[in-house]
Amino acid sequence: MPKRSLLVTLALTAFVWSESNESYLENITSFPSQILQTVKKLNRTLLENKFNGNWHVRVIDGKDVREARAILDLDLDEMKFSGFDACNRMEGRLIRQSEEDIYAEELNTTRMACREPIHMWVRERLHKAIKEGFTIKEEEKYGIKGATLKSRTHELFLKKMGEE
Repeated sequence: MPKRSLLVTLALTAFVWSESNESYLENITSFPSQILQTVKKLNRTLLENKFNGNWHVRVIDGKDVREARAILDLDLDEMKFSGFDACNRMEGRLIRQSEEDIYAEELNTTRMACREPIHMWVRERLHKAIKEGFTIKEEEKYGIKGATLKSRTHELFLKKMGEE
């Protein structure tokens, strides 16, 4: 939503809110915090919609890991994830720790052995990043548009599948 549309929406919301409240003067001091809450909810909705979908793990901690073929499928509307960690299928529930921080409440996987050392390396870092909590933001790196998933100890660069 363009910024101008957001401002118009907020202005109309303020007008309707003020007209529908008999005690306008009593409530006017709480209005800025209500706008802030509305904007936070809108930002959360935009964030969730932007990052929902299948993501190919391209780079972990500066190392190209495309050959491992790890995939992370995020559903931030339902606060769950699934995918392939380079060795096994995985899934779990996500918890929002704060407006920006998300972590896995649980992480379930199948139990197949990893074929190559790179697969194990990717699996370990991907699991740790999801379990310890992460932020995610849209970025352009390595000449492609994607998202950076950053935990306390690892940084993963993801490319949305199906996008060029």
